[in-house]
Amino acid sequence: MTQTKSAEVQKYITSLAYPCSKEELAQHAERNGAQPSIICAILSLPYDYFTTPYDVHNAMTK
Repeated sequence: MTQTKSAEVQKYITSLAYPCSKEELAQHAERNGAQPSIICAILSLPYDYFTTPYDVHNAMTK
């Protein structure tokens, strides 16, 4: 994924409590108005569990 996609995802998950699962991440983004492409990007991340927003960013830029 690209830096741009990572920045887009971060807009929808700023108030999320960590740690969280990939599914919780996607649900939170959806509740905050994320487009379906953002939800798909989250669900396609290589990890199932995240402890910090930095973990999400790292997964998205791999």
